[in-house]
Amino acid sequence: MKFAIENPNDKGGVGKSLTDLVLIESLRRHGLRSKIAVIEVDHERKLSKFLESRGDKVDVTLAASAGLAAAAKDRTALESHFDPVYSAQTAGHSITDLGANVTSAKMEWERLSDVPEAMIEEGVWKIFAVPVTPDVAAIDAGFRALRAAVDLYGKNASYFFVLNDINGDGFAACRNGQVFKELAKLEAAVGLKIVEIPFSSSRLVQDYGNLAYMSPMDVYDQADTIAEKLGLSKPKANREIKKLTEWIAAATAAVEPIIAPIVEECRKAEGGEG
Repeated sequence: MKFAIENPNDKGGVGKSLTDLVLIESLRRHGLRSKIAVIEVDHERKLSKFLESRGDKVDVTLAASAGLAAAAKDRTALESHFDPVYSAQTAGHSITDLGANVTSAKMEWERLSDVPEAMIEEGVWKIFAVPVTPDVAAIDAGFRALRAAVDLYGKNASYFFVLNDINGDGFAACRNGQVFKELAKLEAAVGLKIVEIPFSSSRLVQDYGNLAYMSPMDVYDQADTIAEKLGLSKPKANREIKKLTEWIAAATAAVEPIIAPIVEECRKAEGGEG
């Protein structure tokens, strides 16, 4: 079995690339980074920039859409634009990062191209990890993406609703809304699971990393230099580095249920069982 993780949500700024970075870091800690292809469908190439800063790379990069120039040259360009994603996902385990306003178009491509049936034939199990932040627009957009995925794959996929507490606002105020009531129904219907990536309160991230467009992992790699730039004393720097270290550990632990099938499949392969 091959596993293909995707992070559908048309809304930007919900932590899609951050979620994928945490997933990649978790796989790295299992020693499995080299076993996973990373696919990116994003005009801005956000994930590429984050990974390249750490000496890593995206394996397949695709623009968010074919564009008018390509469509003018090839009448089938629009309908076949996402075909390379299919090729990469069916080749082995993968993580696909979808930029803003990509999800709906890609889901429509899957529907028109009978991709769910083809994935089953190719032995690929899709894992949808839908990131949202604590605001109504992000949660609504995430739920629409989740519903679209369920409509396409039903019980032939796994589903996660990823609560990214990016700003420290928490999700308490959102949990009584209609979306969370619908999520409860999907838990029973298709085994949906909710996972929570906690807020990172480290000043290294909040006062520097976010402003410099650095991932928490980048910040960690440059923690001493950043602490010096912020003018932190050694005790303060130590405290902030500790907070960041604890956040990375908590975040990677939170996404373990998402990557668990990949870890298990890779271990079986290493043991000669499949």
